Amino acid sequence: MSSQKIIDAILSEAQADCEARLQAARRAAEQSRQEALTARQRQLLRMNFEQNKTVTEIAQELGVNKSTVSRTLLRAKRRLYQCLRYAL
Repeated sequence: MSSQKIIDAILSEAQADCEARLQAARRAAEQSRQEALTARQRQLLRMNFEQNKTVTEIAQELGVNKSTVSRTLLRAKRRLYQCLRYAL
C-alpha cells in the first residue's frame, strides 16, 4: 500500500471519528437543552439563535430589561457548556 493510500485511510478514519463525535455532541446539546435549561432560557436561546433577534429586540418583545435577557442568555450558555463538557 502506498504512503498516500495509508494517509488517505487514516484521514478517512479520523473524519468518520470526528463526524461521530459531532453527532454525539449534537445529541448531548439537545438533551441538555431539554433537561438542564428552564423554559425561559430555552425560549431566549431560540429567539436569539434561531430567530436571529438581538438582546434589545428580545427585551422589547418580552417587556423585560436588556440586562435580564443578557443575564439569562449567559446563564443558559454556561449551563449548556457545562453539560456538554461532561457529556463528551
